[in-house]
Amino acid sequence: MCIRDRYTDPARGIDAQLDRISALPPTAEARDDLEVLHQLWAITDPVLIQSIQTALADKKLAIADGHHRYETALAYRDECRARTGSKDAAAPYERVMMTLFNTAGEGLIVLPTHRVVSRLSDFSFESFRERVKGQFDCQSYSFAEGAARAAAWSMFLSHLEQSDAEHPSIGVYAGGGAFHLFTLRTDANLDALLPDVSAMQRRLDVVLLHRLLIERGLGITAEAVKGERNITYERDMEAAIDAVDRGEAQLCFLLNAISAEQTAQIAFAGEVLPQKSTDFYPKLLSGLTLYRLE
Repeated sequence: MCIRDRYTDPARGIDAQLDRISALPPTAEARDDLEVLHQLWAITDPVLIQSIQTALADKKLAIADGHHRYETALAYRDECRARTGSKDAAAPYERVMMTLFNTAGEGLIVLPTHRVVSRLSDFSFESFRERVKGQFDCQSYSFAEGAARAAAWSMFLSHLEQSDAEHPSIGVYAGGGAFHLFTLRTDANLDALLPDVSAMQRRLDVVLLHRLLIERGLGITAEAVKGERNITYERDMEAAIDAVDRGEAQLCFLLNAISAEQTAQIAFAGEVLPQKSTDFYPKLLSGLTLYRLE
């Protein structure tokens, strides 16, 4: 069980120390199913370890991936404390493995996770669009097959990527020979629509998607989303579209990625993003390290 946390170190002081270590032969390495090479170095120099600990001492950590693992680790720790009747700071269950990434480091990116919707009764795209037209303008990119589809896709994708906090947009595909871009209306009153959502999150497309399009537009409850009764998740945009084309899904929602800086700000403010909001890359291959809890 490994928790992936992020910290911010613009000077990249820790990175520089680790770069010197990575110039040496790795302790272990392996390739995953995508042929990505993962390499591991063991640091045993106590001076270097102390230097890194000192540099991290005043850093805030944001859990980027693994909050369920963290909650499980806390629950297990509490069970062990109750069983032993003591709090032994040296006990293995008092610690948990973490992987730390510098948000200001090179190569760290956040990928979007798209939503694929199925098993809706009496679904109609036109009825769905009608229900949300008070909050979203819809621009459609129609196509026939072949080159026309490719041209429509290119324009749709370009406009989706131009989305920003002032004009958040969400892509929708329900078949029928068109891609659709739902953009928040400039007159949408988010204070009234989302009174229980913080100002920091009200213009995030993933929040608008879940609260306005999925819950209000499609009538899928937060409980149903959590149980994945109608919603599944797809990292690859084209795979989400293919699911609709194959008839395995009724529609899919296509998102831009949230930035690493936004996630850190929200986490440090004590708030939690909706599930599957972030997909940080690169990730370490699971199983490279193991930690004995007993």
